[in-house]
Amino acid sequence: MLAHIGKVGQLDARAPEDRVAAAVGDLAPDLVARIRAMLDDLYSAQPRLWNSGDIADVGRRATTWLRDRYPELSDDAIRAVSNQFAFDWK
Repeated sequence: MLAHIGKVGQLDARAPEDRVAAAVGDLAPDLVARIRAMLDDLYSAQPRLWNSGDIADVGRRATTWLRDRYPELSDDAIRAVSNQFAFDWK
């Protein structure tokens, strides 16, 4: 997940798929598909996680949503996804 999203404050010109491939090699196609499915779930959550509150509220709702549905994700992965989600919302 971290390879796909990237790191806060660090620009990387490589495509997310290329970053994942560099991190995990042959497992990349399966992992990228799973990551995309998780992100699709998050962005299509009902009720919408971004309908109210400020950017911090949106990030907290995304964090809670991810922890409830994907407990296998690390804290770093959840933080990266929540940050990206809140950034996209703003």
